[in-house]
Amino acid sequence: MEALAPVFSVASTIFQFLLVITVIVAVHELGHYLAARMSGMHVEAFAVMMGGVRRTDLSEHEPKGLISGRLIWIIAGLGVLTMIAGTVAKNALVFEAGLVASGVWAPLMASLRLERLYHLPGGTAFRRIMITLAILVAMLFMGTQFRNLDAGTWIGLVAGGMVIAMLVMYYSPLMGGSPANEEERQGEGKITVNGETVPVRFRPLWWVTDKNGTEFSLLLLPLGGFARIRGMQSFEDGRETKIEGGFYTKHPILRLFTLFAGPLFSVLFGIVVLTGVWATSGRMEVSKEPLVGGLSKGGAAEKAGILIGDRITKINDAPISTFEGIREAVEAGGPNPQQITVARKGESLTFEVTPQVQEGMPKLDSEGNPIPGERETRLLLGVGPKETIRTMSLAAAWAEAWNQPVVLVKGLAALVSRPQAAKDTMGGPVSVAQATQGATSMGAYGILTLMGMLSLSLGIMNLLPIPPLDGGQMVINFIELIRGGKRLSMNLQQLVTNMGVVLMILLMVSATTIDLGRVTGNTGDPKLPEMRTENDSKSESQSEPKPATP
Repeated sequence: MEALAPVFSVASTIFQFLLVITVIVAVHELGHYLAARMSGMHVEAFAVMMGGVRRTDLSEHEPKGLISGRLIWIIAGLGVLTMIAGTVAKNALVFEAGLVASGVWAPLMASLRLERLYHLPGGTAFRRIMITLAILVAMLFMGTQFRNLDAGTWIGLVAGGMVIAMLVMYYSPLMGGSPANEEERQGEGKITVNGETVPVRFRPLWWVTDKNGTEFSLLLLPLGGFARIRGMQSFEDGRETKIEGGFYTKHPILRLFTLFAGPLFSVLFGIVVLTGVWATSGRMEVSKEPLVGGLSKGGAAEKAGILIGDRITKINDAPISTFEGIREAVEAGGPNPQQITVARKGESLTFEVTPQVQEGMPKLDSEGNPIPGERETRLLLGVGPKETIRTMSLAAAWAEAWNQPVVLVKGLAALVSRPQAAKDTMGGPVSVAQATQGATSMGAYGILTLMGMLSLSLGIMNLLPIPPLDGGQMVINFIELIRGGKRLSMNLQQLVTNMGVVLMILLMVSATTIDLGRVTGNTGDPKLPEMRTENDSKSESQSEPKPATP
C-alpha cells in the first residue's frame, strides 16, 4: 500500500480541488437563487456541477461500423491501470504509456464514435481536436517558448486537449445556438439523420422539482454549478420584459440586488469559513523571530552545517533580533565569507558561510515583502522563516477575516495600476491546483483556509465591471435604472457583452500561460533550490554536522 501513496495523494488532491471549487460556486449561485426568489423571480433550475448525461436512446439511428463503446472503456481502464503501475514502479515510460492509452487513444476513439453517432460531417472530430490542440500549443508557447519541456509535458498537453475535444463532441447536439423561445426545454439539442431532425436530450444525474417549479439537480462534471433565472435572455423585440416571473420584468433595483447577491454570498461565506478556522485552530503566520524554519537544498547555509530549528543570534558580530535582520546583515557583509552564530540546544555555534549571489530576485520592501514587478540582485543565505500558529479569539478572528477582502481589493488595485506585476501575482487553474496540493498536506485546516480565500476571490472578481461577470451585468442594469428602467438597445448590449467575453478569454489565456511558465520554469526568474522544512528534516536531525568554528 505504501507504494500506492503517490497515486492516492494525486487522486486526493484532484478530489479536494474539485470539491472546493464546486462548493464555493454553489454558495455563490445560492446567493443569486435566494435573492431572485425574494424579488419575485422564477428560478427554473438550481444545479450543482456542470454538464448533463445524454438520456436520448440513439440506437435506432446508429450507423454500421460504429466503434464499440465497450472497447473504448476497456482501453481507458487499462490505461489508468498502467499509469498506476508506472507510478508504483516509479517508471516514467510506463506511466506515459498509460497516459497515452487513457488520455489520447481512448478520447480519440470516443470522438470518432460520437462523430458517426451524431451523423456529423466526416472530419468534424479531427477538426475540433486540431483546433483545441492548436490553442493549447499556442498557450504553451506563450508561457514557455517551448523551453525546458519534456515528453511528459507534451503528452499531458495532448491528453488534456483530447479530453476537451471529446467533451465538445459529446455535447455537439447542444451547440446549435440559444433557444428561440423561453418554452424550449433546457438541455435539449438535435441532430440531423437523413434529413430528419432528431431531438437529443441531456439530463442531470439526479434531479427533483419543488412545488414552485424549480428543478434542483446534480450534474455530471464535478465543477461549478448555476442558478437559471427565467427571462434573462434578451430578444430583439424586447419580449423578455413581458415574461411572467422573468428577470427583466422586475425593477432595476431588484435586478441589481439579485446580481449582487452572488458575490455577497461568496464574500460572506469566505469570511465565515476563515473566522471559524482561525478561531478554532489559530492562524498560520510567518514568524518574525530569527529562527531557521527552512533550508534550501544545497544552499549556502545547509552546506555550512546550519540546521532547521537553529536561532541565528549574530552575523559578523552584529546582533540579530528579527528574521528580516538576517537579510540586512548578510547584504551588509557582501559576497564574502561571513560568520553566522546560532543558538542550538543551549549551545552557541559559529559557522562560516559564503552567500550565493543571485540576480533577478523579487525586490523586497522595508518589511521583507516582495514588490510585484520589480527585480534586484540579492545575496542568499538559503534559509527560510519558521511558520507559527497564532491563537486568536473569536472576535479577533472575525475582525481579521473581515480585513481579507480589503487586502484582496488592494492587491487587485495594485495589479491594475502595475500591469507588469501580473507575472508575479496572477494565477490560473494550475496555480489553484498547486495551492490545493499544498493545502491538502495541511489537512482540514489547509483545505478550509483555501476554500475561504478562494470564495473571497470569487466574490470580488465577479464584481469587476466586465460582462458576463455579475459586475458587468450590474453596470448595464444600473444604466437602465438611471434611464428610468428603459432597456439598452440589443446591439449595444451585444457589443458590450462580446467585448467583455473577449477580455475574459484574454485574461484566462494570460493566467494559464503564466501558470505554464511557472510549472516548466520558464518565468524568467532564477530557478532556486527546493526549500526543506521542519517536517522534512526530523529524521535528518539525528546526525548533526560539526560547526566550522567551535
